[in-house]
Order: sequence, then structure tokens, then C-alpha cells
Amino acid sequence: MEDLKSTFDSPEGFTQYLSKSLFFIHHADNDLGLTFEAEMEKRYSIDKYAELLIEEFSKQLKILYTLGARKFFVSNVSPLGCSPFNINTKNHSGPCVEEIKNRVSVYNDLLLGLLAKLQSTLHVKPRSYVRYFGF
Repeated sequence: MEDLKSTFDSPEGFTQYLSKSLFFIHHADNDLGLTFEAEMEKRYSIDKYAELLIEEFSKQLKILYTLGARKFFVSNVSPLGCSPFNINTKNHSGPCVEEIKNRVSVYNDLLLGLLAKLQSTLHVKPRSYVRYFGF
């Protein structure tokens, strides 16, 4: 952000620019996929890990808001349990890997709660929320 900020003549110009910008945010796929399985699964339950991710994401959104951002397009975590990689590399019965699907669902539920909270406390209207699946 500092590099971008330095291209403006004034801090006000930078803030105004951010206030007119639309921020597309797609996040947490890697965190809930391979990172969780490789490193975090031994240290955290999925509930605790999802809470930690949500706390960090909340901080990042608040930083953007403080800088002037007001328009957000947030997507939830994609259906990792149904990805070709996971279907072909994990033991499972059924069309998707339920363990991963459930992990993503825990996070996405918390994400919806966070966005509702931020909408009411920061008075920001999210432009959209993409829900990749509802099965």
C-alpha cells in the first residue's frame, strides 16, 4: 500500500481513491487446504483455526477501512473438498471429501457472521458476497 500511496500528491487523494475503489477479496483457500493439513491440524482444532483466520481477516479489512476503502466484494472459500486434487488424492466415499468440505463450512459460517458484524459497526455495505456452494 505504501508504494501506491506514494503515487498520490496528498494523503486525502489516496483516501479518496480508495473510497471509490472496489476491493475483490478471495482468501483462505490455501489456509484451509494444504496449510491446515501440513502444519496446523496438529496444533488447532478446525474451530479454533477458523476463528484465528477470521480474527486476522477482520484486522486486515479494518486496516483497509481505516485507509479509506468502503466497497468490498468478498467471496467465501471455494468448495475445496470437491476439487479434483482432493478427490483424486484423499480417501473418501462420495462425490466430495467430507472432512475438507466440513472444514470450509466452519470457516464460511464464521465469515458470514464477520461480514454482518462489520457491516453494522463500520456502516459499510458489502457490494456482494459470493457463495460458491450450498449443498
